[in-house]
Amino acid sequence: MCAFGEGAGGWGPPLIFRMMKPLRTRIAPTPSGYLHEGNAVNFMITWLKARQSGAEILLRIDDADTDRVRPEYVQDIFDVMHWLGISWDIGPQTPSGLYSEWSQTHRTHRYQQVLGMLRDSGALFACSCTRSQIRQHDAAMRYTGECVGKGLSFEAPNVVWRLRTPHTMNLRYPVVRQRNGSPAYNLITVVDDVDYNITNIVRGADLEDATAVQRYLAERLPCLSPFTDITIEHHSLILDTEGAKLSKTAGSSPIDRNQATLERVVSCARERAGEAWIASGR
Repeated sequence: MCAFGEGAGGWGPPLIFRMMKPLRTRIAPTPSGYLHEGNAVNFMITWLKARQSGAEILLRIDDADTDRVRPEYVQDIFDVMHWLGISWDIGPQTPSGLYSEWSQTHRTHRYQQVLGMLRDSGALFACSCTRSQIRQHDAAMRYTGECVGKGLSFEAPNVVWRLRTPHTMNLRYPVVRQRNGSPAYNLITVVDDVDYNITNIVRGADLEDATAVQRYLAERLPCLSPFTDITIEHHSLILDTEGAKLSKTAGSSPIDRNQATLERVVSCARERAGEAWIASGR
């Protein structure tokens, strides 16, 4: 069964999302660190294209990984959005609104429901490999499928659930359920984009492999298939002075919120924004 519930206290979005809108995009930061200029450029591109196209904007804060979330990172998202002058139509307007109504933690049951359907469909397998074991097989930490044919129990302790993928995919066997039982990013983002009726997404070029995996995942269940209809655009990345991409994980500097930075962000976004979206009539 692919239906989902209603209301923040349950595990689905509010009733408004049952109404299909012609165009809807989302800005979806993760509060796992202070935002950098690359994040700001992505937000601005999304905002420019949405306003050119008459699309609604959902602010979706990806806070499902509660171990990495900090209140100061959540506040930084709202501060940066306001500094950029970006408005949004749907989603939390304050941190308290996120916690009370819009947090992904309110939707855990929905993610677990989809995980169960994927498991029952045969699309997943259990994997007991540790990070050190994966490194022994591949120094770059690319998982090569050691547990695909082992038939490990999904209920065994300390296993992750991985998606069976073709050998031709660059990002193979992604984790969809973590060892602690929590759903993983690639599963969550597909479910949320479908449930919130997203039609257009703007991403950095570094997520092209993730996009391919997410489309493949969506094809495994009829209730996720609308994800394959989403128009997803990938823009060139903002690089640091040494030519490396900006990354919170790598410790990129937080945004210096001054006029010169704002002008640079807007300029970079306009260079990458391209043409307005056109409603598909779905």
